Amino acid sequence: MSKSRGTFKLDMADDYQRYMTWAMTINHMLILFTSFTKYELQFYRN
Repeated sequence: MSKSRGTFKLDMADDYQRYMTWAMTINHMLILFTSFTKYELQFYRN
């Protein structure tokens, strides 16, 4: 995965809690992004 400061390896097989935190964070970002996109589409339709 690449970030603004470079790349890092997603090696989380040993740390389930860290993996779940990462997955939940990505999931929330996607939910917020889709919610914001729907709001934008509604705003431009009116």
